[in-house]
Amino acid sequence: MIKRTLAFIMLVGIAATPLLKAVIPYNIFHPYDVLVMPYRAPIDHVRIMVGYEGAVHVRGFIGDDTDMLTRTQTSVNVLQIWQREQDAIAAFKGANPETPIGQLAQQLNIDDDNTKHGIFTPCAKLHMPVNAMFGIQWRLPHGIKLAAFIPYLVVQLSDVHWKQKNPLVTYEEIITPDLIAQIEQVSGMNLFGWKRHGFGDMLVQADYTTYFPQNKPWLKNVGIDVRGGILFPTGLKENINCVMGLPFGYDAGVGILAAARLELCYIHQVLFGVDVELLHLFGNTRCRRIKVDPAQTDLLFLTKASAFKDAGFTQHYTLYLEKLALYKGLSAQLAYQYTKHNDDTLYVCQEGFNNTVINSAESLQEWTTHNLVGKITYEWLDSKGYVNPSFSVFVKAGFNGKRAILADTVGAILTMNF
Repeated sequence: MIKRTLAFIMLVGIAATPLLKAVIPYNIFHPYDVLVMPYRAPIDHVRIMVGYEGAVHVRGFIGDDTDMLTRTQTSVNVLQIWQREQDAIAAFKGANPETPIGQLAQQLNIDDDNTKHGIFTPCAKLHMPVNAMFGIQWRLPHGIKLAAFIPYLVVQLSDVHWKQKNPLVTYEEIITPDLIAQIEQVSGMNLFGWKRHGFGDMLVQADYTTYFPQNKPWLKNVGIDVRGGILFPTGLKENINCVMGLPFGYDAGVGILAAARLELCYIHQVLFGVDVELLHLFGNTRCRRIKVDPAQTDLLFLTKASAFKDAGFTQHYTLYLEKLALYKGLSAQLAYQYTKHNDDTLYVCQEGFNNTVINSAESLQEWTTHNLVGKITYEWLDSKGYVNPSFSVFVKAGFNGKRAILADTVGAILTMNF
């Protein structure tokens, strides 16, 4: 039975892989993550969870599809996860000549762009001081639980610098003294700092948990959990007029989440678990900045158009090892998490654009994250008490990835059972 369950979980993950689409490229916790919200049934009927996560160090990882690069070589500034340099001359290519951008492009001899003029290296600091997570869970009969989750985030981009590659070389008079200021003026973009705060996407979820006691020398119990829910797009949307104005959710339509967990309980109350989470997102249509020329770089898309975004599936794997009852209600957990997203796809809702060029943007390509998480939890187990709390502290290290922003974070989680 255990072997069949493991094979089923692996088969679901493998089968979903070719269909996955990219969403948000950073690694902060969702409040419904298996490492955040306690997955065992509450002692009483209702459990309330409040969690906090804050980033202590944030960095980016660039894509390495074409070059076999080391981790040190792929680690970059947060504004360089798609390209190390931005081409400000190429930003004007492909624009409609009747638009202000196209009229300005006609004054530039863009056909002679030799990739040495108007090349900038962007750098900035991304701060994620607050990821507040909230959840409520109701215990129903027959091992069923109903839950709702929502986060609130604060994110800031500061100390933005655009360092010109050849500052002493003039190209056309129009690009001096400040081509970045010209781009901001004609495109309506803010290419410097910003601060945003707001809610993320809300999930309403039901899950079923059952256990199978085992009469074996080492294995004592097997737990299986199956979850499903609906994700509502309540999160703050992507700000297309801010440089890397990341959304506070999946920036898509309604989503459907399906997940499964297998937990093995060995002697001495040692637990090993594997969790697989899959999310299908329905697309939406919105005004977006798009790539209209092959030479363009992703932070400087000047053309806007109404486009449908197919966000597809996302997959999220968790492996964990936990020791219960280290001292009374004290437990310790070590976990590894891997997230992978394949290409997003845009469909422009008007003629005159090349879909192949649009979807060649690096920001629409596959990205991955790898994380290690350590957590210590203390539970006050008193069956006669009116409130049975638990308190956890955790440390997360994002140690590798591709086209993603990874943060090293610390946090705490408080749950109350009523």
